[in-house]
Amino acid sequence: MGICYDDESSVRPRYRGAVSTADPIRPYVTHYGNLLYLQFILRESTDRLEKRQAEKEVVICERKLAFWARQPQMLATEAANQVGALKAQWRAP
Repeated sequence: MGICYDDESSVRPRYRGAVSTADPIRPYVTHYGNLLYLQFILRESTDRLEKRQAEKEVVICERKLAFWARQPQMLATEAANQVGALKAQWRAP
């Protein structure tokens, strides 16, 4: 069982919606929040298995972030504002 992503996510399933009409900011910010959580686990956990699972899921998460960041409708400034708010919540660098 995954922390944020199931192992099946690593098989690279395709996005099921219409990417051309999707709002990429919401999923980007969601995945960024997952990334911050996974990084927290990597920093703070003492469980080797949990850390190993988090390492696997960071790769999946980064791939999903890259997918949404490439979308032509992505508004980088709006995404950056929301990511900044997440970083403040997590006190991330």
